[in-house]
Amino acid sequence: SVTWAQNAFLKRFSAIEMSRHQVSATAIV
Repeated sequence: SVTWAQNAFLKRFSAIEMSRHQVSATAIV
């Protein structure tokens, strides 16, 4: 089972990854 800490970490990690891809995509354009 996933604890709330793991869930929060995954959400934070995915948010960082999405923002990173967004920045790199903006930099390319």
